Amino acid sequence: STEEYEVVVTLTRTDATTISQNVVITKIGASTSEADGVAKFTNTFTLNAVPFKVIGTKNLVDIDNRPLAIKNGQFTFNMYQTGSDFSVPAGTTAIQARNVGNQFTLQDTITTAGVYYYVIEEANENVLGMQYDSTRYHATVVVGEASNGLDLEIKSQTIVKVGGAGNTNVEFNNKYVPAPK
Repeated sequence: STEEYEVVVTLTRTDATTISQNVVITKIGASTSEADGVAKFTNTFTLNAVPFKVIGTKNLVDIDNRPLAIKNGQFTFNMYQTGSDFSVPAGTTAIQARNVGNQFTLQDTITTAGVYYYVIEEANENVLGMQYDSTRYHATVVVGEASNGLDLEIKSQTIVKVGGAGNTNVEFNNKYVPAPK
């Protein structure tokens, strides 16, 4: 024989990551409901991720401090997710970006609320005559639930030049000094 049932699942969000459920199963043509628990459902709720994006500037000058043209992809920039001490353990994988003109964009996708820490630096690619900028930046990003209850959002972000003060733009300045002939 074939029996048909109507299953009504009511989901109620109780906090950012928990959903409670009520299940009512009714046999079609019957007047009684079977007890909750006959069918078990597991539901999870995940807030939509938020991108953390750093847009930086790259400057290049010659030995006389005259601006030089920068080729797309000429320089590489690294962003490391760290702990609150901003130390980058050996073997940590970098989020990398290459320049487009004199700009670059580093981006991470954040999937849970919390406080995130990053170190941002330019990669030294050992090009003969290039004096690389060794500046490091520390970024602190606070992520929480958006008011719509569906998304994460960046509540605050601070980028500080190591040895500098306050919130700042990310900028790297190199000088190219060709080898003597």
